[in-house]
Amino acid sequence: MIKKAIRVLEKGGIIGFPTDTVYGIGCDAYDKKAVERIYELKKRPLHKPLILFIKDKTELPKYVTSIPKVALKLIDKFWPGALTLIFKAKSNCPIKGPNSTIGIRIPGCEPILEILHSYKNPLATTSANLNGTKAPIKDLEVNIKPDFIIKGGGSDEGLPVSHSFSEGLPSTILDITCSPPALLREGKIKKSTLKSIVTETQMP
Repeated sequence: MIKKAIRVLEKGGIIGFPTDTVYGIGCDAYDKKAVERIYELKKRPLHKPLILFIKDKTELPKYVTSIPKVALKLIDKFWPGALTLIFKAKSNCPIKGPNSTIGIRIPGCEPILEILHSYKNPLATTSANLNGTKAPIKDLEVNIKPDFIIKGGGSDEGLPVSHSFSEGLPSTILDITCSPPALLREGKIKKSTLKSIVTETQMP
């Protein structure tokens, strides 16, 4: 299963996979054609950025210009996990969002972590659904067709039915390029939980 997913990535394909939030799709972040295919597959507006999945926090300096102290605290607490952090991106970062920023996460779920540790590059990722439809929490709910999908969360194949998801909640997105950090989306990790790490004076 993992080996097949990696072969698909190596050939420029798109894979589907469970995460600790919702089902996702991803491709080699350095493969521009594959990234374009994700936008086409989802019918996703080009102004909506993808999220970069990395295997380890030591990879961050490759892609971001700086790592604020507050980011280090959040990373130590929530990575791997359901927190996406927005950084200022380096010029050589494979994918970028508005104002040369990049959302980065280490998901807290196997087998995607195993893929990240086995594959040569980070993944450009997003949820496995058509733009404007509900993000799936089971492979049976995926309404788009990646080149290969790792089954689980209710399937008869792949991961056990007991594989847990976050009731369909996406990752929480926190922009740390500004001070105080700005909560862009409240997902699995609640604002009140973040405030236990980021002080009241840093986060409104």
